[in-house]
Amino acid sequence: MVAAGTPPVKEWFSPGGGQFAWPKAKLRPQAVSRPAVNSLGDRYIADGGSASPPDIIDAAALTAWINADALLSRLFAEIDAAAPANGLGDDERASRIGALDEERLALERQEEALIERAEAEGVLIERRPDADPRAALMIEVVEVEHERVAA
Repeated sequence: MVAAGTPPVKEWFSPGGGQFAWPKAKLRPQAVSRPAVNSLGDRYIADGGSASPPDIIDAAALTAWINADALLSRLFAEIDAAAPANGLGDDERASRIGALDEERLALERQEEALIERAEAEGVLIERRPDADPRAALMIEVVEVEHERVAA
């Protein structure tokens, strides 16, 4: 949104130059209907085509360009105010996501074991393209801390 609100300053200084213009809102044409009466006297709503939107400044994008930090700060405050009191904090969310990731890896390892067992019995099962490579290769990644050796 910030980019959409940025005035075309570079165009002003290019050869041939551009004229000053605030960024315009990108509005779609609106459907128009009109009351009508058929030959039997029945009233109905007829299609009247479409109306072109007015040429107006994109105020939201311009506001974001002027002060994106204030806009985001207010937006985050509104989100926090609307969030339920029993929502997850950042640490608890990270902990739950980590536990779910571990559970998913364990299940994918079980899936891979079943695929390999089926292959041993002559049944070919394609592996999912989004399967965790650690499960498909049956490997465990171990992080090792290296000690610094004084030279």
